[in-house]
Amino acid sequence: MTRYQVVRSKLKKTRVMQSDDNLCKFIPKTIIYNKSNLIEMLNSYCLIFVKPDRGRKGLKVAGIKRYNEHFIVHYNCNRLLMKEISNVNDFVKVLSGGKKFLIQQGIDVLQINERPFNLRIWVQKPYNAWEITGITAVLAAPKRVVTNYRQGGTLLPFKEVINKTGADFREIKELTSMLYHIGDHTAKVLNKEYSNLRELGIDIGLDQRFWPWIIEVNTKPRIIIGNAKILQYHRIIIDSLI
Repeated sequence: MTRYQVVRSKLKKTRVMQSDDNLCKFIPKTIIYNKSNLIEMLNSYCLIFVKPDRGRKGLKVAGIKRYNEHFIVHYNCNRLLMKEISNVNDFVKVLSGGKKFLIQQGIDVLQINERPFNLRIWVQKPYNAWEITGITAVLAAPKRVVTNYRQGGTLLPFKEVINKTGADFREIKELTSMLYHIGDHTAKVLNKEYSNLRELGIDIGLDQRFWPWIIEVNTKPRIIIGNAKILQYHRIIIDSLI
């Protein structure tokens, strides 16, 4: 019986992808959280995110932005002004609860009606080859920094969202080609390290230049209702494990 492999650690998956020359240009800087790393990242980037290494559903993810000489921490629907970096560190330390946390370079992602959105590339291996079975989008809930369906995000078709950004035909064509390349190559790179992977949900943030950034990769993505092909392939995969 073929095992359905799930890799929980975001850092492990990121390190594998960063080792590939083709993928590393799509990956924001991601390091382990500690106070010195927090200071380094806040000195290097205007926006960072902190999140659990093994988190799910977008829980315990916070955005931290430099604001003049102070910092704004965006957590859930709240914005907290903190004067010192030591205050920020205390917040993250409590948020982490002693578990491994990551710090990730923040991406100034595109928004629709002041709500950020992410894309998800669905890649599945029902038999012996990987296939991209869809690209969807999730629009963040109002006042939320996390674009996660479980955090109140709205699931939308890829083309509908991209059209609302004002992109022209050439930009959409180039972006779509790039996303398919990222999906296919990410699956192959991770599969070399983790041989029993069967499904991936690759979360992508688009910056203001339409450049795609791999925010994270889920090895057991929540299957969405409404996409017949994704659901069909998921059933084939699950049936093959019995």
